[in-house]
Amino acid sequence: MRDRSARTHRESRAAEQARRDPVRPATGVAGLLYLQQTAGNAAVVQRQQAPWQVRVRDAKTNNDRAALFRLVREALPPAIRLVSRISADRYTPMPVVNFDPTLDEFNAEGATVTPEALVPVASLDPLAPIPELCVVLGRGALRESSPAYTRSVLDHEWRHVAHFRRAFQLVGLWHRGGGRRPFPDWLAREQRAGRVSTEDLLLARERVESGATGTSVRVGITETYAPLEAFLNDFNAMPLEMPDQDLFKQLRTLAERWYAPLDAQGRAMQREILGRFRPFHARLDRAHRAAFDRHVAANQAVPFYGRLARTLR
Repeated sequence: MRDRSARTHRESRAAEQARRDPVRPATGVAGLLYLQQTAGNAAVVQRQQAPWQVRVRDAKTNNDRAALFRLVREALPPAIRLVSRISADRYTPMPVVNFDPTLDEFNAEGATVTPEALVPVASLDPLAPIPELCVVLGRGALRESSPAYTRSVLDHEWRHVAHFRRAFQLVGLWHRGGGRRPFPDWLAREQRAGRVSTEDLLLARERVESGATGTSVRVGITETYAPLEAFLNDFNAMPLEMPDQDLFKQLRTLAERWYAPLDAQGRAMQREILGRFRPFHARLDRAHRAAFDRHVAANQAVPFYGRLARTLR
Protein backbone atom coordinates (compact mmCIF):
# COMPACT_ATOMS: atom_id res chain seq x y z
CA MET A 1 0.00 0.00 0.00
CA ARG A 2 2.90 2.33 0.88
CA ASP A 3 4.66 1.56 -2.46
CA ARG A 4 1.50 2.25 -4.43
CA SER A 5 1.00 5.59 -2.63
CA ALA A 6 4.62 6.64 -3.25
CA ARG A 7 4.38 5.68 -6.91
CA THR A 8 1.15 7.66 -7.29
CA HIS A 9 2.79 10.68 -5.68
CA ARG A 10 5.81 10.49 -7.99
CA GLU A 11 3.56 10.17 -11.06
CA SER A 12 1.54 13.18 -9.91
CA ARG A 13 4.68 15.27 -9.48
CA ALA A 14 5.97 14.16 -12.88
CA ALA A 15 2.68 15.12 -14.53
CA GLU A 16 2.80 18.57 -12.90
CA GLN A 17 6.41 19.08 -14.01
CA ALA A 18 5.53 18.03 -17.56
CA ARG A 19 2.69 20.55 -17.59
CA ARG A 20 5.02 23.34 -16.52
CA ASP A 21 8.01 22.30 -18.69
CA PRO A 22 6.98 19.87 -21.44
CA VAL A 23 9.57 17.49 -22.74
CA ARG A 24 11.08 18.78 -26.02
CA PRO A 25 10.52 16.33 -28.88
CA ALA A 26 13.87 15.37 -30.31
CA THR A 27 13.27 15.45 -34.05
CA GLY A 28 10.70 15.62 -36.80
CA VAL A 29 7.61 17.78 -37.22
CA ALA A 30 6.75 17.60 -33.55
CA GLY A 31 10.19 18.92 -32.66
CA LEU A 32 9.83 21.82 -35.08
CA LEU A 33 6.40 22.69 -33.73
CA TYR A 34 7.79 22.64 -30.21
CA LEU A 35 10.65 24.94 -31.25
CA GLN A 36 8.22 27.35 -32.87
CA GLN A 37 6.07 27.46 -29.74
CA THR A 38 8.96 27.90 -27.30
CA ALA A 39 11.76 29.69 -29.18
CA GLY A 40 10.09 31.37 -32.14
CA ASN A 41 10.44 31.08 -35.85
CA ALA A 42 14.19 31.90 -35.81
CA ALA A 43 14.93 28.56 -34.17
CA VAL A 44 12.84 26.76 -36.78
CA VAL A 45 14.76 28.50 -39.56
CA GLN A 46 18.03 27.50 -37.91
CA ARG A 47 16.99 23.84 -37.81
CA GLN A 48 15.94 24.02 -41.48
CA GLN A 49 18.96 26.06 -42.60
CA ALA A 50 19.67 26.06 -46.32
CA PRO A 51 23.08 24.97 -47.64
CA TRP A 52 25.92 27.48 -47.47
CA GLN A 53 26.03 28.13 -51.21
CA VAL A 54 22.31 28.88 -51.34
CA ARG A 55 22.48 31.33 -48.45
CA VAL A 56 25.50 33.14 -49.92
CA ARG A 57 23.89 33.38 -53.34
CA ASP A 58 20.60 34.67 -51.92
CA ALA A 59 22.29 37.22 -49.66
CA LYS A 60 24.36 38.61 -52.51
CA THR A 61 21.49 38.60 -55.01
CA ASN A 62 19.27 40.51 -52.58
CA ASN A 63 22.14 42.66 -51.27
CA ASP A 64 20.95 41.64 -47.80
CA ARG A 65 23.61 43.28 -45.65
CA ALA A 66 22.40 41.71 -42.42
CA ALA A 67 22.51 38.24 -43.98
CA LEU A 68 25.96 38.92 -45.44
CA PHE A 69 27.21 39.92 -42.00
CA ARG A 70 25.75 36.76 -40.44
CA LEU A 71 27.46 34.60 -43.08
CA VAL A 72 30.86 36.21 -42.46
CA ARG A 73 30.31 35.75 -38.74
CA GLU A 74 29.51 32.07 -39.31
CA ALA A 75 32.62 31.56 -41.44
CA LEU A 76 35.09 32.98 -38.92
CA PRO A 77 36.28 31.35 -35.67
CA PRO A 78 34.06 32.26 -32.69
CA ALA A 79 36.88 34.03 -30.86
CA ILE A 80 37.11 36.72 -33.56
CA ARG A 81 35.08 39.84 -32.86
CA LEU A 82 33.35 41.06 -36.01
CA VAL A 83 31.71 44.48 -36.33
CA SER A 84 29.67 45.98 -39.13
CA ARG A 85 30.83 49.11 -40.95
CA ILE A 86 27.41 49.86 -42.46
CA SER A 87 26.67 52.78 -40.12
CA ALA A 88 30.14 53.53 -38.72
CA ASP A 89 32.18 56.64 -39.51
CA ARG A 90 35.54 54.95 -39.00
CA TYR A 91 36.90 51.44 -39.07
CA THR A 92 37.68 49.79 -35.74
CA PRO A 93 41.36 48.92 -35.18
CA MET A 94 42.75 45.46 -34.49
CA PRO A 95 42.04 43.00 -32.95
CA VAL A 96 38.47 43.65 -34.16
CA VAL A 97 37.62 42.64 -37.74
CA ASN A 98 35.38 44.99 -39.72
CA PHE A 99 32.80 43.90 -42.28
CA ASP A 100 32.02 46.51 -44.94
CA PRO A 101 29.71 45.29 -47.74
CA THR A 102 30.38 48.51 -49.69
CA LEU A 103 34.17 48.11 -49.59
CA ASP A 104 35.94 49.34 -52.73
CA GLU A 105 33.49 48.99 -55.57
CA PHE A 106 31.13 46.60 -53.84
CA ASN A 107 32.79 43.23 -54.42
CA ALA A 108 36.22 43.68 -52.86
CA GLU A 109 37.44 40.84 -50.66
CA GLY A 110 39.38 42.69 -48.00
CA ALA A 111 41.74 45.48 -47.03
CA THR A 112 44.16 46.48 -44.30
CA VAL A 113 43.93 50.22 -43.75
CA THR A 114 43.93 52.95 -41.14
CA PRO A 115 40.67 53.89 -39.35
CA GLU A 116 40.24 56.58 -42.01
CA ALA A 117 40.49 53.92 -44.78
CA LEU A 118 43.99 54.98 -45.91
CA VAL A 119 46.87 52.66 -46.80
CA PRO A 120 49.28 52.68 -43.81
CA VAL A 121 52.70 54.27 -44.35
CA ALA A 122 55.82 54.36 -42.18
CA SER A 123 57.06 57.88 -41.51
CA LEU A 124 60.70 58.55 -40.67
CA ASP A 125 59.61 61.53 -38.57
CA PRO A 126 60.33 60.51 -34.95
CA LEU A 127 57.29 62.49 -33.78
CA ALA A 128 54.86 60.89 -36.23
CA PRO A 129 52.38 58.48 -34.58
CA ILE A 130 52.40 54.83 -35.57
CA PRO A 131 49.29 54.23 -37.67
CA GLU A 132 46.49 52.10 -36.23
CA LEU A 133 45.71 49.08 -38.38
CA CYS A 134 42.21 47.95 -39.31
CA VAL A 135 41.33 44.70 -41.05
CA VAL A 136 38.26 44.96 -43.27
CA LEU A 137 36.39 42.18 -45.06
CA GLY A 138 34.09 42.94 -47.97
CA ARG A 139 31.29 40.97 -49.55
CA GLY A 140 33.81 39.49 -51.99
CA ALA A 141 35.24 37.48 -49.07
CA LEU A 142 32.13 35.30 -49.27
CA ARG A 143 32.10 32.59 -51.91
CA GLU A 144 29.46 29.95 -52.48
CA SER A 145 32.11 27.22 -52.51
CA SER A 146 32.99 27.17 -48.81
CA PRO A 147 33.35 29.30 -45.65
CA ALA A 148 37.03 28.31 -45.82
CA TYR A 149 37.43 30.92 -48.56
CA THR A 150 36.45 33.68 -46.11
CA ARG A 151 39.02 32.44 -43.61
CA SER A 152 41.75 32.49 -46.27
CA VAL A 153 40.90 36.12 -47.11
CA LEU A 154 41.18 37.03 -43.44
CA ASP A 155 44.53 35.25 -43.22
CA HIS A 156 45.72 37.25 -46.25
CA GLU A 157 44.82 40.51 -44.48
CA TRP A 158 46.49 39.39 -41.26
CA ARG A 159 49.69 38.94 -43.29
CA HIS A 160 49.50 42.60 -44.28
CA VAL A 161 49.11 43.51 -40.61
CA ALA A 162 52.28 41.55 -39.77
CA HIS A 163 54.16 43.22 -42.65
CA PHE A 164 53.16 46.73 -41.62
CA ARG A 165 53.95 46.13 -37.97
CA ARG A 166 57.39 44.78 -38.85
CA ALA A 167 58.09 47.89 -40.94
CA PHE A 168 57.05 50.16 -38.06
CA GLN A 169 59.25 48.12 -35.72
CA LEU A 170 62.30 48.50 -37.97
CA VAL A 171 61.80 52.26 -38.24
CA GLY A 172 61.65 52.36 -34.45
CA LEU A 173 64.91 50.41 -34.19
CA TRP A 174 66.54 52.84 -36.61
CA HIS A 175 65.42 55.78 -34.48
CA ARG A 176 66.65 54.16 -31.26
CA GLY A 177 70.02 53.58 -32.91
CA GLY A 178 70.36 57.30 -33.49
CA GLY A 179 69.03 57.47 -37.06
CA ARG A 180 72.32 58.90 -38.33
CA ARG A 181 72.55 56.72 -41.45
CA PRO A 182 69.85 57.08 -44.11
CA PHE A 183 67.20 54.46 -43.39
CA PRO A 184 67.78 52.47 -46.64
CA ASP A 185 71.51 52.27 -45.89
CA TRP A 186 70.83 51.15 -42.33
CA LEU A 187 68.43 48.47 -43.60
CA ALA A 188 70.98 47.16 -46.07
CA ARG A 189 73.63 46.95 -43.36
CA GLU A 190 71.24 45.10 -41.06
CA GLN A 191 70.49 42.64 -43.83
CA ARG A 192 74.17 42.00 -44.54
CA ALA A 193 74.66 41.35 -40.82
CA GLY A 194 71.86 38.76 -40.89
CA ARG A 195 69.59 40.73 -38.56
CA VAL A 196 67.02 41.59 -41.24
CA SER A 197 65.65 39.22 -43.90
CA THR A 198 65.23 40.10 -47.55
CA GLU A 199 61.47 40.09 -47.00
CA ASP A 200 61.75 42.52 -44.07
CA LEU A 201 64.08 44.82 -45.99
CA LEU A 202 61.78 45.03 -49.00
CA LEU A 203 58.61 45.43 -46.95
CA ALA A 204 60.05 48.15 -44.71
CA ARG A 205 61.52 50.05 -47.65
CA GLU A 206 58.15 49.92 -49.42
CA ARG A 207 56.30 51.35 -46.43
CA VAL A 208 58.82 54.15 -45.94
CA GLU A 209 58.86 55.05 -49.63
CA SER A 210 55.08 55.16 -49.55
CA GLY A 211 55.30 57.81 -46.84
CA ALA A 212 57.79 60.01 -48.70
CA THR A 213 56.50 63.32 -50.03
CA GLY A 214 55.52 63.09 -53.68
CA THR A 215 55.69 59.30 -53.79
CA SER A 216 52.59 57.25 -54.56
CA VAL A 217 51.51 54.61 -52.08
CA ARG A 218 53.12 51.25 -52.87
CA VAL A 219 51.86 47.79 -51.99
CA GLY A 220 53.58 45.54 -54.51
CA ILE A 221 55.86 43.75 -52.03
CA THR A 222 53.25 43.17 -49.33
CA GLU A 223 50.77 42.06 -52.02
CA THR A 224 53.34 39.49 -53.15
CA TYR A 225 54.11 38.05 -49.75
CA ALA A 226 50.57 38.12 -48.29
CA PRO A 227 49.00 35.64 -50.75
CA LEU A 228 52.15 33.48 -50.58
CA GLU A 229 52.02 33.20 -46.81
CA ALA A 230 48.25 32.79 -46.66
CA PHE A 231 48.35 29.98 -49.23
CA LEU A 232 51.22 28.12 -47.55
CA ASN A 233 49.45 28.38 -44.21
CA ASP A 234 45.90 27.49 -45.29
CA PHE A 235 45.97 25.15 -48.27
CA ASN A 236 46.33 21.85 -46.42
CA ALA A 237 43.08 22.58 -44.55
CA MET A 238 41.07 23.76 -47.58
CA PRO A 239 38.24 21.48 -48.81
CA LEU A 240 39.29 19.90 -52.09
CA GLU A 241 35.68 20.01 -53.29
CA MET A 242 36.12 23.75 -53.88
CA PRO A 243 36.52 24.81 -57.52
CA ASP A 244 40.12 25.50 -58.52
CA GLN A 245 39.48 29.22 -58.93
CA ASP A 246 38.67 29.43 -55.21
CA LEU A 247 40.94 26.68 -53.92
CA PHE A 248 44.03 28.22 -55.53
CA LYS A 249 43.00 31.89 -55.41
CA GLN A 250 45.90 32.97 -53.18
CA LEU A 251 48.44 31.10 -55.32
CA ARG A 252 47.03 32.58 -58.52
CA THR A 253 47.28 36.05 -56.97
CA LEU A 254 50.96 35.41 -56.28
CA ALA A 255 51.43 34.23 -59.88
CA GLU A 256 49.89 37.46 -61.16
CA ARG A 257 52.44 39.43 -59.12
CA TRP A 258 55.38 37.49 -60.55
CA TYR A 259 57.61 39.54 -62.81
CA ALA A 260 61.10 39.53 -64.33
CA PRO A 261 63.25 40.85 -61.46
CA LEU A 262 65.07 44.08 -62.20
CA ASP A 263 67.81 43.87 -59.60
CA ALA A 264 69.70 41.50 -57.31
CA GLN A 265 67.24 42.01 -54.45
CA GLY A 266 64.31 41.10 -56.70
CA ARG A 267 66.07 37.93 -57.78
CA ALA A 268 66.89 37.10 -54.16
CA MET A 269 63.24 37.64 -53.19
CA GLN A 270 62.02 35.25 -55.89
CA ARG A 271 64.56 32.57 -54.95
CA GLU A 272 63.50 32.86 -51.31
CA ILE A 273 59.81 32.63 -52.22
CA LEU A 274 60.32 29.54 -54.39
CA GLY A 275 62.40 27.91 -51.66
CA ARG A 276 59.45 28.02 -49.28
CA PHE A 277 57.52 25.61 -51.48
CA ARG A 278 59.85 22.66 -50.88
CA PRO A 279 59.00 22.17 -47.18
CA PHE A 280 55.39 23.12 -47.92
CA HIS A 281 55.11 20.43 -50.58
CA ALA A 282 56.67 17.81 -48.28
CA ARG A 283 54.17 18.37 -45.47
CA LEU A 284 51.01 18.25 -47.60
CA ASP A 285 48.78 15.23 -47.16
CA ARG A 286 48.49 12.92 -50.16
CA ALA A 287 45.22 14.32 -51.50
CA HIS A 288 46.25 17.97 -51.23
CA ARG A 289 49.68 17.23 -52.73
CA ALA A 290 48.05 15.54 -55.74
CA ALA A 291 45.67 18.49 -56.24
CA PHE A 292 48.54 20.97 -55.93
CA ASP A 293 50.72 19.04 -58.40
CA ARG A 294 47.88 18.89 -60.95
CA HIS A 295 47.30 22.63 -60.66
CA VAL A 296 50.99 23.47 -61.11
CA ALA A 297 51.36 21.08 -64.06
CA ALA A 298 48.29 22.52 -65.79
CA ASN A 299 49.63 26.09 -65.56
CA GLN A 300 53.31 25.70 -66.43
CA ALA A 301 52.97 28.13 -69.35
CA VAL A 302 52.57 30.92 -66.76
CA PRO A 303 56.07 32.14 -65.74
CA PHE A 304 55.58 31.67 -62.00
CA TYR A 305 54.22 28.14 -62.34
CA GLY A 306 57.01 27.17 -64.73
CA ARG A 307 59.62 28.28 -62.18
CA LEU A 308 57.73 26.53 -59.41
CA ALA A 309 57.55 23.24 -61.32
CA ARG A 310 61.31 23.31 -61.91
CA THR A 311 61.92 24.10 -58.23
CA LEU A 312 59.95 21.08 -57.08
CA ARG A 313 61.49 18.51 -59.46
